[in-house]
Amino acid sequence: MNRILRTGAVVGLLLLANVASGRDEAMPPDERPDAQPRRDTDQSVREAKAFTEWAAVEARLWKLTLENDDRTVATDQKAPVLNWSWSDNGRYYGNVHVFTAHGRPVAIVKYFEWFSPIEGVFFQCTSLTNVPLTATRDGQEIWAPRNNNVVMRDVPDAPAPAVTPAARLVQMRRIAEVFKVELDDKRGTEAYTTRQLRLMSRPIFRYGDKEGEVVDGALFAYAVSADPGALLILEAVRSKNDVRWQFGFPRAWSFSGRAEYAGQRVWEIEEVNLRADPKSNFYLNALPRTAK
Repeated sequence: MNRILRTGAVVGLLLLANVASGRDEAMPPDERPDAQPRRDTDQSVREAKAFTEWAAVEARLWKLTLENDDRTVATDQKAPVLNWSWSDNGRYYGNVHVFTAHGRPVAIVKYFEWFSPIEGVFFQCTSLTNVPLTATRDGQEIWAPRNNNVVMRDVPDAPAPAVTPAARLVQMRRIAEVFKVELDDKRGTEAYTTRQLRLMSRPIFRYGDKEGEVVDGALFAYAVSADPGALLILEAVRSKNDVRWQFGFPRAWSFSGRAEYAGQRVWEIEEVNLRADPKSNFYLNALPRTAK
């Protein structure tokens, strides 16, 4: 791949709006995975349609393989777990795919397209596993992270995970509501804007095994409108003597950000170079406009 996203033009975004199963039909329209841009102009309709058609073809070109003993091929959920549009200081459209292996998320891959103030199609990848993996696009290696950047920690003063999935979902929502997340945004501009992100009402993805190490887990998104700026992983993790809640924030943005829990700083990231190494756990780059 010979084109790199130019500095300061576009940043990595992330992560997510709806549960992959058990969706909330009462969810606000702009938080549904199939939400379309709400700007009722011929231009936005054409742009959204062009992006959707391109992204559907692009997603089929990708394959992620874990470099473990059995060379596990990660499973894409096929349909994106989130679609969004952005029209604040530019126009672009994107979606998010979650790849899983053995029932757990191992990577997030996002495809998006800018129409203004720059033009182009791009991808962004975030590893969620310490097992090295290789991503290929149309048979050619495009990303090969060696580990992840997620630090899992116990949720302070959290209750014991409830017995039923429904009750655990209520607990996860309440925990997610306590986090306050802000990110520095420079998309489409040369100036930073610090944004206070809001928690989207449903997790993007839910997983778990009542007999396994992770009894229950979910990915939550914090966003501006329906555009995800940060992700939160919440898991009910089994140890020798109990099950407890843990959290982690994977990098979902190339700029700096931070989060507090009950008034205490629990997560902070510095800005990273968009021209990152394709073997890094967070990677963003340009793509050809036409996919086979």
